[in-house]
Amino acid sequence: MFTNLFSKCPKCGESINSGSTKCSKCKIEIKSSFGVEKDFYSDLFLELAEKNNIISKNEAEIIYNEYKSLLNTEYPQKIEEILLSQEKTDIKTISKLIAAALRIIDKNFCREAVKKGLITKNQALEALSIQKKLFKNQSLKSAADILKEKDHLNDSQIKEILSTVSITKPDKDEDDYKPLTKLWQEEDKKMKIKEIKNKISPKNLKICELGIKYKFFSAETIEKYAFQWAKDPLSKDLDFIDFIETKGLIDKNKRILLNIHCEYQNLKKSDIEFLKLGILYKFITKKNAEAVFKKQNSIFKEQYKLIPVCKILYNNNLITKSQIKEILSEQNRKGLAQKLKSDPDLINENSSTNKKSEENPLNSGFASKEEIQIEISNDSMKALLYPLPKKIKVEDIKSVLAEKGVQYGVLSDDLIQVFINKNPDTPIEVASGSPPVEPVNSEIKCHFSQNYLNVGNVDEQGNIDFMDRGEIPVAEPGQLLAEKIPLKNGKNGLDIFGNPILVEEAQDCFIEAGQGTRLDETENKIYAIEKGQPHISIDGKVSVFNTHEIKGDVDFNTGHIEFDGNIIIHGSIKPGFRVSANDITAKSAMDAIIKSRGQVEIKNGINGGKIFAQQGLSAKFTNQAEITACGNVNIEKEILESKIKTSGLVTVKSGRIISSLVSAKGGIDSRHIGTEVSTPSIIEIGKDSYLEKILAPYLASQKNIDSEINNLKEEIALVYAKEKQSHIEIAKKAQVQDKASQALKQLREHYELVSGSVKPKTVNEIKSKIDELSLKIKNTEKTIDSLFQSQDEYKNILSGHSSKLKTLEENKIKILGQIESIKNYDNSIEPSPVLIVHGTIEKGTKIFGPNSVWEVNETSKNIRISEITTTDEAGNKIYFLKKDKNNK
Repeated sequence: MFTNLFSKCPKCGESINSGSTKCSKCKIEIKSSFGVEKDFYSDLFLELAEKNNIISKNEAEIIYNEYKSLLNTEYPQKIEEILLSQEKTDIKTISKLIAAALRIIDKNFCREAVKKGLITKNQALEALSIQKKLFKNQSLKSAADILKEKDHLNDSQIKEILSTVSITKPDKDEDDYKPLTKLWQEEDKKMKIKEIKNKISPKNLKICELGIKYKFFSAETIEKYAFQWAKDPLSKDLDFIDFIETKGLIDKNKRILLNIHCEYQNLKKSDIEFLKLGILYKFITKKNAEAVFKKQNSIFKEQYKLIPVCKILYNNNLITKSQIKEILSEQNRKGLAQKLKSDPDLINENSSTNKKSEENPLNSGFASKEEIQIEISNDSMKALLYPLPKKIKVEDIKSVLAEKGVQYGVLSDDLIQVFINKNPDTPIEVASGSPPVEPVNSEIKCHFSQNYLNVGNVDEQGNIDFMDRGEIPVAEPGQLLAEKIPLKNGKNGLDIFGNPILVEEAQDCFIEAGQGTRLDETENKIYAIEKGQPHISIDGKVSVFNTHEIKGDVDFNTGHIEFDGNIIIHGSIKPGFRVSANDITAKSAMDAIIKSRGQVEIKNGINGGKIFAQQGLSAKFTNQAEITACGNVNIEKEILESKIKTSGLVTVKSGRIISSLVSAKGGIDSRHIGTEVSTPSIIEIGKDSYLEKILAPYLASQKNIDSEINNLKEEIALVYAKEKQSHIEIAKKAQVQDKASQALKQLREHYELVSGSVKPKTVNEIKSKIDELSLKIKNTEKTIDSLFQSQDEYKNILSGHSSKLKTLEENKIKILGQIESIKNYDNSIEPSPVLIVHGTIEKGTKIFGPNSVWEVNETSKNIRISEITTTDEAGNKIYFLKKDKNNK
């Protein structure tokens, strides 16, 4: 036997000595050295680690050179030990690499032996199969040794094959080659499924199989929920069937049905053996057995009753009690034998009529209401009825439920009776509440790339190409740009006491057609009407922008720039100048004010000034700048004495964060933080301190509109009061006019009667009164006309105010929608309280998580800091920042 080529066990990763024949931990026997040179194995081992992105090509060369330099020294190290000491991976992955390397050596060995015509393909496959079985049975042996033991190869042939074996994979792999990482993922998944299955009771597994059989759910769905169940810490007190019921995969009726079918499957299995034994002992005929089996199945289908075949046989005088007892004893079904002994339908074997049951101490009378056990869950969503060794009346169960206040979701009398008849060992959910249906907020689905200005594209090996910034999207006229997915309102639930479980209202988002777009008739879809670059702002406005280029600088020649589109500035933005646009690209910026509704890219650096970028920023460096963003901030070199707040990830590729405040909801990834002589930086991770500043102008607009609305409503109320008063005045004047007209009519009639028969003085008095009344009526008419004119003016004012109020309220709804869209946008970004430092982080740096704070007490290298949540003995949440070694 040759010396072992590896220092770690390929089964468990435990350290083993060169001459060891057994692993001390997993006890696998090492019966072969695989007959290859040390360099051959080391090359293959490192090649596998490199191909599977565990180490880079450069790291592989460094590790190999270290291995070679130590090989002939007093303290040589094997390749696995060096890789592990470099902290590039863990023990588990090391063991997988060893196993994979040995497997590839043997596959290539067998392939070469077949190619040379020394063995057949079937002999090679047989050897690999035997090797796999041996490995599972704690024994490690090479295919060469197995083929030698089978007399398919001799020592000289093995030596000849090993001299020509290549470690590279052939163009066509006859053994269905898969990438190792994929194979490992599949193995881990299989192991995980096996672990989860071991946690699920056999009965629940059977229920799941039946559920799949009857198409209550699919196998894929069950697997998905099984992973959730195993992962969810809150499900540890729930068995798997309880868990999938809480997820709505089955309801209580389906669960009862599956439980009954499961019991029936178990009964059938035992009863088939009973009938076989009955036929073997010649107690019954095969024909009788088939008829009884069909009868049992028929009873179950029609009544869902579980009747043992022995009972059916006995009731039809086809078997005796002693014969039943003999078979049941053979089957070790003593419990059923005892039950049948006391069953009222089974009397002594010599009597076929007037059967009288032996008294069963478990069924002597009915349980009292006090004995009935009903347990209410903590969330008041279900009531469990526990089985009793006595019969229970349905009406007593319903009475106990009523006394406890349970009034909703109670099982029907028939289903409760099924439970009573079955008398199982487990409780039944006798009442269940109706869980609430959570609302689904509306959302905007974009049909174009929003984050095209990425950090760089990642290739298959995980390397980032920082020169590849992605393609800029271009919209064509008529192209669908975005659509609003309508909200779905939730539904309140009810607990078993009839109390409502309220859900929040679904939140609606705002969508608006901006420049170069149109809203369709449904007001849910936005299409382009011109060619250009599509864009959606964080407040829900979709636009298509063209591009404006400035050949030189933004200075006194150009003045401030404000443009509804994208701007490319080939020069610099000079001190004191303002630039406002969508995407903004410039060579550099110096004490400028930049407002972008999209991306900002400063190719060189930023010296001073204030920048607001709705959807991210990239620059070579920042110095004494204030930056607020709703996206990733990518800085190539340094962040110096700056203040940065963003919703995304802050990345400093190759430089330092120095004397700055950097707050990033999406976390921070930097090469270095601080210097020995600089003021310590303040780092905030997973916090949303940027949101208040972003919402400030919207909230100010809302406040102004609210003030205008209140003032306008007061004016409307005042004008409306004046209009109402004018109505009253018109009514009063009309009454006065009407009375005066009636009096005038009477005076004129009287004047005509007396004008020739009375004294002239009296006639003149009547004539004077007529003139007085006529003047009064004329003046009243003028007043009424004036009031009507005022009333028209009031109506015009009210109409104008109402129109203005409608516009203000529409604007308010729009702003509230924009605010809600911004909040929804922010809520869609998962906080990542993680700081990764690839180089050094200096002492004194203060790190703030959402709920915790930590000051770096000593200069550290290559670390990863993240906020962790745990609980104290009283169950209260405790937050702290955890420091780990950064292995990435």
